[in-house]
Amino acid sequence: MAPVGPRKPTNDAEAICEAAQRPTMRFVPVKSEETQGAAMVFRVRELLIRQRTQAINALRGHLTEFGQIVPQGAANASKLIAIVEDPECDLPADAIPTLKVLIAALAQLAAEIGKLDTEIAVSGLWAPRAVQRDGLRFQGSRLSMLLCGWPLAIAVRVALR
Repeated sequence: MAPVGPRKPTNDAEAICEAAQRPTMRFVPVKSEETQGAAMVFRVRELLIRQRTQAINALRGHLTEFGQIVPQGAANASKLIAIVEDPECDLPADAIPTLKVLIAALAQLAAEIGKLDTEIAVSGLWAPRAVQRDGLRFQGSRLSMLLCGWPLAIAVRVALR
């Protein structure tokens, strides 16, 4: 439906009423509280992973300013930490306490992500059964799919269907 006239609440309400009366209109069912709670675990986990990535990038960026070059990626975080914690590193003494704040934040984030992973693993979201979704058949526990390299996005879609 093409917009008619300027955008006003009355025009919006009229368009919504017209669309709702069409026979081809499909409505999304309301999610249960259990589904909302399960989805929240995944959303919080993703937030913490983004924060972990920010902290790693900040640490890598600050060390780059002092000539310490480390490749990108969470897998190289241990190299960044080792540089800061090396007692014989050539970093300025004033920078080390600040960099250790980032290292402490990384440790805290890793612990919280681990707790959420455990919560996901032991919750009822990962009940074993075969699932048919988008033409793909998933057999076995959902957690094993996740641990065996299935993308988290697929696991989330299957868990929250």
